[in-house]
Amino acid sequence: MGFPTEFSEQIHLLAAQFGDPVLHHAVLPGNRNIHSKSRIAEVCMVVRNIQGKIYLMRKPFYPKGIFRIHTGGIEKKETIIEAFHRELFEETGLLEPQPHFAAAISYADSEESEPSFFTFAFITNPTDQELISHDDSEHIEELRLIDIQDLPNLATQLSGIGIQYSKDADIEFQSWGIFRSVAVSQIYRFLTR
Repeated sequence: MGFPTEFSEQIHLLAAQFGDPVLHHAVLPGNRNIHSKSRIAEVCMVVRNIQGKIYLMRKPFYPKGIFRIHTGGIEKKETIIEAFHRELFEETGLLEPQPHFAAAISYADSEESEPSFFTFAFITNPTDQELISHDDSEHIEELRLIDIQDLPNLATQLSGIGIQYSKDADIEFQSWGIFRSVAVSQIYRFLTR
């Protein structure tokens, strides 16, 4: 499956400026995370420290021990790279002029259906800056660092979350974890190709 014109043109321009990403199409039958009334796409921000380890984050309502890579929605009339810069600053306080374009992912309910959601992942250059959220509504509770080789374990952990529901956040974590694991797997694919 391809990307809609609004994104395929941007992907081409971003690849020319920030490198060729991994392209991936994921089929997630019945996964409500790929059907959002408020947004159809997100950016994924893979933030690395100076040793090359990757920051993960967690929010208070996540299941015990669950962390994930930073993501944020692309707003209407915002380009992919504008969303990356805005979300990166809001969630981490970082400014990154030259990220690496790691992955462009489309999601659909079936092989026959059109994609209904998209993730665009970028990797920052290593930083020794302290990460500071500038958006209190994010409710980032804790950060953790992992090695690149631990990304497959993270994907397995996320895709293996049992049936759990957060009424406060209106999240069903089993399907959420499966959805979140896709980007982790593709980021690992990019970093090890």
